[in-house]
Amino acid sequence: MKNPFLLARIKKIMRADKDVRMIAGETPVLFTKAIGMFAMDMTLRSWNHTKEDKRRILRSSDKSRNSCL
Repeated sequence: MKNPFLLARIKKIMRADKDVRMIAGETPVLFTKAIGMFAMDMTLRSWNHTKEDKRRILRSSDKSRNSCL
């Protein structure tokens, strides 16, 4: 695991729900992987919008164009 702090945060958030009694060991790891994949996908989509507009700097509008998927 590259970032143990993220894993600890995910466990803390999961434990905050009163309906959750037990958390399987692999569940936070899977959530961490899913969050990383989501962030990478959003970054690549934003970068593609930037390249389409022939720019080299990301803008917030590039990120917001992704949320309308």
